[in-house]
Amino acid sequence: GVVLRTTDGGVSWTALPTGSTEDLYGVACLDVDLAVAVGGDRTILHTADGGATWQEKQGGDAFDYHQAVHFVDDTHGWTCTFYGDVYHTGDGGLNWGRQADTYLDLQDIHFTDRHHGITVGGVDGNATLLTTDGGATWTQQPNPDNAYLNGVAMTFSTTGITVGQGIYRTFDRAVTWEKDDAPSVLLMDVCYLGQGVALAVGRGGAILRAGPAGPSGVEEGVPAVALAVSTWPNPFNALTTVAFSLPRASRAEVRIFDLQGRRVRLLADREFSAGNHTLAWDGRDDAGQSLASGSYLVQIEAGGKFGAGRMVLLK
Repeated sequence: GVVLRTTDGGVSWTALPTGSTEDLYGVACLDVDLAVAVGGDRTILHTADGGATWQEKQGGDAFDYHQAVHFVDDTHGWTCTFYGDVYHTGDGGLNWGRQADTYLDLQDIHFTDRHHGITVGGVDGNATLLTTDGGATWTQQPNPDNAYLNGVAMTFSTTGITVGQGIYRTFDRAVTWEKDDAPSVLLMDVCYLGQGVALAVGRGGAILRAGPAGPSGVEEGVPAVALAVSTWPNPFNALTTVAFSLPRASRAEVRIFDLQGRRVRLLADREFSAGNHTLAWDGRDDAGQSLASGSYLVQIEAGGKFGAGRMVLLK
């Protein structure tokens, strides 16, 4: 039941008592104060003061284990369990409701927005669950190579990486997967760092890196940044223009993220012609609410290529 907290970028850590004796397997930080940790015996812990105090919000059947938790913003989050359940919260982790009840051994869950999500696992079924309606309904499909999968990270709603008994990537919303590598160790989790770089960790202290301009021994398998993105004015107050160029006609997704990695605005998800394009952003989120001053990231994915840029909103 121990949670570790850092305030210096991970150089040092302080143990925070939670009052729970259960093993904890996942944590999601919504901001500097709000966080949710999950673990054994259906444990869900919630803090609103940076981890100083925790409240237990149990959800699920007795003896079940919450394996992972993921939030797309400060209200909507999901957790998956060892016995194949998926739970959702719409109030920042205070209350949870079951969305899926399967026989699958679910290990990890990831949403790119409030609608598109994936959860992976193995042992009992070796299958993946996909949703396009926020978890109201889920479709099941076999894992690639019938492999046991432990971790998944979607970079956009169409592209992502999953790891376990191999490394796989998708460009079509996890409908199909391409095998990148078959490492000699079982991989446990994966994260996307941006600009075509990803890290995977596994047993025996293994850490694999994918992407451009990496050290020796890089596992190639994540598309490199190949799309130029610019914004003007930058910094901006009321309106900024996002400009990009496509080498060929393709479907493109243009998204805005805050520095916590939460998607705040979908600018475009449609077909574009080859050539130069511009989109306007007014500093508002998908709900039309004005966002706070600060730095934001714009990311574009089209035809398996990526681009990214940073902009500053001033009020």
